[in-house]
Amino acid sequence: MRMLGRVIGWLFLAAGLVAGGIDLWASFSEDKLILTPIGKHWFEIHAPSLNAAQAGIERHVWEPLWLDVIQPILEQPAVVVFCLVGLLLLIVCRRRGSGRWFSRK
Repeated sequence: MRMLGRVIGWLFLAAGLVAGGIDLWASFSEDKLILTPIGKHWFEIHAPSLNAAQAGIERHVWEPLWLDVIQPILEQPAVVVFCLVGLLLLIVCRRRGSGRWFSRK
């Protein structure tokens, strides 16, 4: 299970670096800092799935979950969200005994 978590963590980290590269390229061409929200990327890739996710969560799960949790995440820069999730997964799923942060005395 840890191996799967590490693979997914590396994939999220790679997606974050790709999103950062796209934003960096756009920033150089526009001569200003551009950080594209993750929701905009999702909308550009497949808008119907974004709309279906919103409708499904609001109708069948809990409306405040979309408004108070998911929507603010979708408004954050993709590079930040992907890299943070990737790093979190890599830390949580690290190999046992590598990089001990706490002493085991």
